[in-house]
Amino acid sequence: THHLVNLENCLVQDEVIQNIANRICRLIEKYNLPVYDERKVMGIRTIVARRSQKTGEVQIIFVTSARISLDGQVWPAPREELSKRQRKDLVKMDNILSDLTEEFQEIVSVSANFHPKKTSEIYGDRTQMLFAEKETITEGVLDYDFELSPRAFYQLNSEQANVLYGEAVRALNPKKDDRVIDAYCGVGTIGFGVAKKVKSVHGMDITPESIADAKANAKRLGFKNCHYEVGKAERIIPNWYKSGHRATALIVDPPRTGLDDALLETITTYTPEKLVYVSCNVSTLAKDLVILSQFYSIEYIQSVDMFPHTARTEAVVKMRKLAQP
Repeated sequence: THHLVNLENCLVQDEVIQNIANRICRLIEKYNLPVYDERKVMGIRTIVARRSQKTGEVQIIFVTSARISLDGQVWPAPREELSKRQRKDLVKMDNILSDLTEEFQEIVSVSANFHPKKTSEIYGDRTQMLFAEKETITEGVLDYDFELSPRAFYQLNSEQANVLYGEAVRALNPKKDDRVIDAYCGVGTIGFGVAKKVKSVHGMDITPESIADAKANAKRLGFKNCHYEVGKAERIIPNWYKSGHRATALIVDPPRTGLDDALLETITTYTPEKLVYVSCNVSTLAKDLVILSQFYSIEYIQSVDMFPHTARTEAVVKMRKLAQP
């Protein structure tokens, strides 16, 4: 409907994040900063806030139609080339950041993401740090800590992420000779959970920031058997097989749209012995299982309640390659 409802209290939302979101809205009103106009494709589109369950650190991202910077520039134009309105908006943003970081000591970074296109995607391609006491936040899952950059993907409910990823590890049942491929790996969370128990972990993701975090975290954690690349699974996996890396186990954690048709074809072509499917949309999961069940037996499906008091649920599916006739 594109009709927005002002929600100042949500019982299932993190209280600190809710307070910060409410304060940002009031500051935008106070300084009269332009809010996104869908017809003109101008203004602040989205505000993204993330809080570490482990440390309480908070990251903020302002997704805007214009490129902004605390040094008084809008990429790529210097201040003197800006319009009078643009220069005023920069001052207003400076004021908002000053007020916000002074009031909430938990905020360790504030970024601006430039998104000028008229699409439903949340982020644009360019992100710039406006304020950084610390460029990443530290989160913990499956008995290890890792660093998260602002643009890197992680589960919205970090507390339940422990349950979800724990179920994925249980379904994989890692063995010392396993060669694991972690598709849609994000910052490497599931792969790190099995790295000490398997021969190797190869992961890929289309978001460069996520892969940069995965590589840095693997190095910091001492996982020398982990390898990560930026790109699409359906393109990278065949290349790995051609170069001699034949996986015995595959983990997929796709977006709500489910597995890409090309990736489904790749999986059914190479058919690793073990397959674990982590799904955030049971409708697309069902569609994908119609195809995968021709090549794999479904041993069990475990649901995980990631969003209490909503109709949404995640699922972890354990599959094993069918015996050849």
